[in-house]
Amino acid sequence: RVWSESHISSEISDRQREGLVEIGETLHRKLCCWLAKTLGQMGIGQMIVIPDGLTRHLPLHLSRVCGKEIHIKIPGIPTDNATILGEVFPVEYAPCLQAVAISQHQKRPRAVTAVLSVSDPKSNLPGARNTSDLLGSRVPATVKYNSYLREQATLSNLSRSIDEADIVFIGAHGIFKPASPVDSYLEFHDGHWTMAEMLDRPAFARSPIIILSACEVGASAPGDEMAASGIPGALISAGAACVLGGLWPLEDISTGYVVEKFLDHLSHRGFRPAAALFRALRDLRQLPKDKVIERCQNLLDKMDEDGTADSLVEQYLRLNELKERIEDSDAEYPFASPQFWGGIVIVGSGWASPAGAAVAASPTSIIDAVLKRREAQDLVSKGQYKEARAILNETLAFVDGAERGRVLNALAFTLWESRRKGADKAARREAMQLLAEAEDLAKADQDEQLLRNINATMQKIDL
Repeated sequence: RVWSESHISSEISDRQREGLVEIGETLHRKLCCWLAKTLGQMGIGQMIVIPDGLTRHLPLHLSRVCGKEIHIKIPGIPTDNATILGEVFPVEYAPCLQAVAISQHQKRPRAVTAVLSVSDPKSNLPGARNTSDLLGSRVPATVKYNSYLREQATLSNLSRSIDEADIVFIGAHGIFKPASPVDSYLEFHDGHWTMAEMLDRPAFARSPIIILSACEVGASAPGDEMAASGIPGALISAGAACVLGGLWPLEDISTGYVVEKFLDHLSHRGFRPAAALFRALRDLRQLPKDKVIERCQNLLDKMDEDGTADSLVEQYLRLNELKERIEDSDAEYPFASPQFWGGIVIVGSGWASPAGAAVAASPTSIIDAVLKRREAQDLVSKGQYKEARAILNETLAFVDGAERGRVLNALAFTLWESRRKGADKAARREAMQLLAEAEDLAKADQDEQLLRNINATMQKIDL
């Protein structure tokens, strides 16, 4: 009811902000604050949210939380003062568990070989065009970069280039139709790319990350049909590794900055897309007033230079109004409000691991492994080493990748703790073999926290 009456999905206004606050407070009381505390106690550092039919269209990641009561260790990012769930955990969405199972096996390529940008097809999105220009200037010379702007931003150019791209940036208008989701579309210079067409197309050749800098394209609708999961769900079903999109109309300047920072963080091979977005949104919230004004002025100057200030009067005036409002504001960080960043979400679990790394055999196996590791740790604390080792050995049969590394680390520590007098040397040798395998898995997954944990275990065994 609050979502509908606040028109969150169709405007940026004070009414929208008030609606978001009320929804966040309700989620805080009913579920999410308790959930965040519990996951923090379990050592979970990222969430995949699979909403049910009735909550699918809600921004669940904007639930209010009590940061001081939640203990999450994310290197370089303190969460003590967090007030929103999305400030505590990297959060990604999935339309269903099957989408998690499918997209988690789409690994990060060993090297990005091609980037595609299709932007500003109606010549009325200067921010998207500017982001495309910046993207082109930062793509390494070794990476093929195809950029189609304005009248070249056509469906035919998109279709011809999308299957060779690892990263796809689409800066265009988008319309989501909750009454008939399959008729939702992205708008190009020569026509619409509808959700129905996305669902019918052959699978993408390279499982790309798709960045949608377009209004409403991350939105979804209540209901159980596959189409109700929105344009991101349709792209995931067509083979995209994951999709970055917006739940409601987005502001050009802040969205462009998020896209730039998202790609910066994504270049760190240890970050999943959700973790890269988590850091990009934090960068936006901490972007100081003078830098925001500078970005607005740079875009205004660019529009004056290329003549679009005259042809896009409404956009020019809106951008100038934003700059003046920020100049008159006392806010030190103008984009701190979730109005500007709360609608940007990641859908899908692809690019979770580097090429060549193992992935979990099933989407629930990691959850099972975490619970069993915790059970084993409780047994170790009680001195029941034999029982703990049996649980950890059982867990090794169904996990791969970094989670297997965590189980091996726990098993090595348990083995060392359970050593019998006179068998220290053999126990140490066996434990170090387990840690060597765990270290290899941690390096393959670029898991820095796991590497630190393994190093700490090695130091205890050396002592």
